[in-house]
Amino acid sequence: MKRGHLIGAFSIPGSRRIRLVLSIIFIALATAFIMTIYEVGLVVLFPKITVWQSIITDVTFTTIMAPLVALYILLRFEGLYGRISKEIEERKRAEEELEAAKKQAELYLDLMGHDINNLNQIALGYLELADGMVKDEEVKMFIKKPVDAIANSSKLIENVRKLQKVKTDGLNIEAIDIDSILIELRGRYLNVPDKDVIIDYTPGRGCLVMANGLLKDVFSNLIENAIKHSGPSKPVWIGVGLERYKEGEREYCKVAVEDNGPGISDEQKDKVFERFHKANAKTGGKGLGLYLVRSLVEDFQGTVRVEDRVPGDNTKGSRFVVILPAVEK
Repeated sequence: MKRGHLIGAFSIPGSRRIRLVLSIIFIALATAFIMTIYEVGLVVLFPKITVWQSIITDVTFTTIMAPLVALYILLRFEGLYGRISKEIEERKRAEEELEAAKKQAELYLDLMGHDINNLNQIALGYLELADGMVKDEEVKMFIKKPVDAIANSSKLIENVRKLQKVKTDGLNIEAIDIDSILIELRGRYLNVPDKDVIIDYTPGRGCLVMANGLLKDVFSNLIENAIKHSGPSKPVWIGVGLERYKEGEREYCKVAVEDNGPGISDEQKDKVFERFHKANAKTGGKGLGLYLVRSLVEDFQGTVRVEDRVPGDNTKGSRFVVILPAVEK
């Protein structure tokens, strides 16, 4: 029995009974082994010994040796049990401390998120009131800056909460049609203030995957990312493609979200999905959007990658490709 399994056996209810059974087994095996060696040695060393002499010798040897063997094994076993018990107590204490720290962190996150969101709403209310009172366009532009900062703050809190939910609670999944999600997001992002957005998507290519409502955040983050990093001098074009294909025995849903933005350099492609990574320091956000995308996609048993929209030219925009296992028809 491996040490980890032995520790597990002693940490379950009824371990005293297991301990007694193991003690008896060890004693029986050790005694049988010693008696076998004794009998073989007796025959080899004293081949002419009589039956009565053999019986008397066996009884004497068993009477003396069996208690000594039992005592030795029990003492050794008690030492092993003591060490295992100590390891069990230390493991339980570490698990209890970890659980307490986790609950404390979740409490702080909930309190921080709730309080900061309340403060954000108050600040937004006053800023909207001020925006309605002033006519000067330059002043309105200065008002818009803190409004955008507050919106980014609320988005950050929401992303952290979703990451916490993914990592602690797991995901309850069901069959979801990607096409319906993309249709909804296309309608949402066609009317973005101060941006001329074109989203090129042809609906009707349904593809079911096992996911949950957070799958919408995967594609909304990719579309928001394209809008956020677009240049101010031209319309934002976003192409969205959905296809179902087969590879080996499995079928997959592939979603490509591409744009006509500044693109991503080759050295940045491997980093954009890292936690807190920001490809462009001038844009808002805290680098959690694409990290959230990768975390969710991987939890849905899929993959995500970024490539050039125009192969070999990273200045002509980016293409994010999400691949998820399709639900069998």
